[in-house]
Amino acid sequence: RDAATQITILSGGLTLFGMLQTRLFPWRSQTVNILDSVSCAGFLMMLICGGLISEVSVSDTYVSAMSAVAFVVVFLLFFGIIAACVVLQFCVCHRPTYSKFICHHKADAAAQARLLKTKLVERNKERVFIDSDDLQDLDTLFS
Repeated sequence: RDAATQITILSGGLTLFGMLQTRLFPWRSQTVNILDSVSCAGFLMMLICGGLISEVSVSDTYVSAMSAVAFVVVFLLFFGIIAACVVLQFCVCHRPTYSKFICHHKADAAAQARLLKTKLVERNKERVFIDSDDLQDLDTLFS
């Protein structure tokens, strides 16, 4: 019955959903994840703007002020999280997963490549990838 309470609860729920969505990246493509986050923020902005024009029993100045504050906080929080995720994406995720890559002819050099990998791992304690290893999911091969 109380429009201000409903708007506050819905805004809080959408804000929580947007923060989780930005952190967890539920889709495979980063573009789709960003589009989903932007659409969630757009829904939140529409909800808050709708609250500004709705008829409520409390004073209109109170609701307008709280809606404006909520809008600014959500706007800054959303773009702060997006900026932090972009910075983390470039700083952390763009490091190579493997330090060495071994490509070999499967019929003639498989044993030598495996031996080379074993020796490199023992000596350098680094991750070494042979082109026939870890191919359960081809999507993660080049990421």
